[in-house]
Amino acid sequence: MQTLALCAVVLVSVGPACSLQEPQPGLVAFWCADRDAGWVHGVDEQLYVSRSMAVERPVFLESGPADSVWVVSANRGRDAPHGIHRIDPNAVRRGDPDAVSSVGSTPLHEVGAVLACAAERGRLWFLERRLRGVVLSSVSAAGGLERRAALPAAECLSAAAGRVAVGTREERLLIFETGASASPLAPTAVHRLPGVPTHLRPGPAGQWWVALSDPARLLLVHESAGMRWSRPSGLRDVLLGDGGVELEVVDALRGTRVVFDLAGVRSERERLPLRGIAAGVRQVGRRLVYCSPGALYLLDENSNRESTQGGFEFLADLIAAR
Repeated sequence: MQTLALCAVVLVSVGPACSLQEPQPGLVAFWCADRDAGWVHGVDEQLYVSRSMAVERPVFLESGPADSVWVVSANRGRDAPHGIHRIDPNAVRRGDPDAVSSVGSTPLHEVGAVLACAAERGRLWFLERRLRGVVLSSVSAAGGLERRAALPAAECLSAAAGRVAVGTREERLLIFETGASASPLAPTAVHRLPGVPTHLRPGPAGQWWVALSDPARLLLVHESAGMRWSRPSGLRDVLLGDGGVELEVVDALRGTRVVFDLAGVRSERERLPLRGIAAGVRQVGRRLVYCSPGALYLLDENSNRESTQGGFEFLADLIAAR
């Protein structure tokens, strides 16, 4: 295969990181980013590779409008520019390895190093590191780039229901309305936290799950009423599930797995059978999908391994297809 140009995107039926297995793969249920191999793979619910897209060093994935996928690609180096792509997996017919799509063949934009990103109503929101500090920026489905607010202390973000939540090193949670036209964008709410947030996930009815690393705690914060409760998590290298009315919290190094409900009640679950979870904890009903650097794992509701797909070089992100 020829060497790919920087950030080139090519759609084929199956990428080189994983071989096609019997039975034939079904519809794409998840997308995963193999950073070191330079592929974005779509896998079905049993983790068989269904289709693949070549993207140099993909590091973040988010669901885009009309079944498209937002991809952030990274050049080497902490502060090297990143590329923003929106690619359409349906632009090539399945089983047509020679077809090439121009959709997403070059980045829509080159931006500063992306720290975190989230999609909301077709738009990709992200924190990018620029010369004068971190900026909250967004790209529309049509490709328009806007830099909305300077947030030099920003650490993490999430988005849902017309809102973007940003956690900062100043122990604050900032809430922004995505539909606001003001520039710079001003937060509609600011909440003080008992520590520095590292991960955010949306909850129901204007609430946000917030994970702190020091101290290791989980919070539930309402965007208007403030913090509802704070609980020790006992987990340091955490990954969060999709959010909603319950939140799956996993210790990436030890495999410890707990669930919190909206009342703050903590339930212990079976320890995951493998350690070294790289990124992504996604649910299929009561089953769980997660990845180590080299493989994807599907677990049943009792944490027993149901399916495994290996052959990856370094999985950097995992999302559910829509």
